[in-house]
This record gives sequence, C-alpha cells and structure tokens, in this order.
Amino acid sequence: MPQPRLEETAEFLTLPQVAKALGMGEPAVLLRIERGLLPPPTQVNEHGVRLFSREWRDNALEWLKSQL
Repeated sequence: MPQPRLEETAEFLTLPQVAKALGMGEPAVLLRIERGLLPPPTQVNEHGVRLFSREWRDNALEWLKSQL
C-alpha cells in the first residue's frame, strides 16, 4: 500500500487522519468528496495517496457542524 513521504506527513494529513478528525470512516469521507459535499483532496501524490491540508480539515469540520 502506498505511503506518504515523510515531508508530506509534516505538511498534510492522510485520509485516515482526516476521517478520524471528522468522526467518520474513510469510505464516508470519500463518498462525500465524490458527491461534491466536501472538496477534493488538497493534493494527490504520485503514488495516489490523498493528502489534505489542515485548512481542508478545518473547513470540513465547519461544514459538518453546519449540517447538524
């Protein structure tokens, strides 16, 4: 399974980290991205690893709060 590079982990969050921060499973995050409810990942590296900025996470958390 592809892994993010060390320098990427300092700047970005991975899908499992984002899912945990949002309180949902990875498939749920991907489904919301696919449906356009959440924006696409900030970056996808050459191995296909989805990377999310902390700003992405914060915006997603705000969106989730607004849905309650």
